[in-house]
Amino acid sequence: MKLPCSVAKKTADFWNRLISPSLLFITVMLCFPAYLFQENLQILAGEMLFFLLLALTKRGKIRILTGVFIILGVTFFSLFSPYGKVLFYISSFSVTQGALETGLHRGLSLTGMVFLSQLAVTPKLRLPGKVGAFMAQMFWYLEALGQEALALKKGRILTAIDQRLYEVYWEEKEETGSSVVTETQPIFSLSGVVFSLLMFGILYFLLFYPILH
Repeated sequence: MKLPCSVAKKTADFWNRLISPSLLFITVMLCFPAYLFQENLQILAGEMLFFLLLALTKRGKIRILTGVFIILGVTFFSLFSPYGKVLFYISSFSVTQGALETGLHRGLSLTGMVFLSQLAVTPKLRLPGKVGAFMAQMFWYLEALGQEALALKKGRILTAIDQRLYEVYWEEKEETGSSVVTETQPIFSLSGVVFSLLMFGILYFLLFYPILH
């Protein structure tokens, strides 16, 4: 899925004004547990769609089919370990409620983690210290590698991968000289802190609400 260029530019500018890459990264890392331990399937699906929307508006485009394949694939293989109420039969194969719900839960969890990672990772991310600089550069490479699909041909798979790595390396050198783009926005801003608190509060509220009720 890809937003129109004019819309993508506006949403990207909005994210740049809203929150710094470093604070967004920290917020997403803190929110990961609230998502991973969510047991309610309906809430989990809603949160996954929410993360998809956030990642789409921030990045301008996102590969939804990857998430669909993850959900379908994990759910399909989960059905081979049946347990719980039998919903229906396909020939002699039984589809059970427990296996279906477990597969959907795992698939949604993995897909949501992918969208959360895409939301958190940005080439403008700056973390303190040498380790932070190394991670920022690594994230830059991951972002660049995901911009274009590899032209894989029979017998030339390794060549295509090597060529793309070579192109990304020189793109980074031409764009930044010797390091990734630096972050000029302060880490903490009022809008960024408000967004972080809202996202953190909503996810953890949804985590504990079904348990308390």
